[in-house]
Amino acid sequence: MRNWLILLVLSLSACAPLAYEAATVTLQVDGETRTLTTDALTVRDVLKEAGITLGEYDRVAPVEPTFVQDRMSIRVTRVEIRSETVLEELPFERRTVRDTSIPVGETRLLDPGITGSQELTYRIALEDGIETERSLIRRVTVQE
Repeated sequence: MRNWLILLVLSLSACAPLAYEAATVTLQVDGETRTLTTDALTVRDVLKEAGITLGEYDRVAPVEPTFVQDRMSIRVTRVEIRSETVLEELPFERRTVRDTSIPVGETRLLDPGITGSQELTYRIALEDGIETERSLIRRVTVQE
């Protein structure tokens, strides 16, 4: 009977939750640095506890499933992707054509030409409000 009781106590103690000490973490987000004391298990849990909502493109370092360690630093980088369209002038092309009927040194305007325009659309990436990437994604001639 005594062996059975010892076995029961050992079995129950093995199922007891492990003691987890609170960790102090530094959280950098939205231009602020906060020091938190937390019982959270993962970085994701720390963000949830701090009321931080991540956007579609936001990045977290270390990544969300990482286990929390004391004196850990967590950084959230806000990433925004947007597009911008600008209208740009297209200068008309100037051509010089030799003509024997015009005296040397003189020029004549045959076609005054007009300035054209084109629409340029850019994809812009911003990290914490600072532009980090700009790429041309579309070019449309509006007027030749």
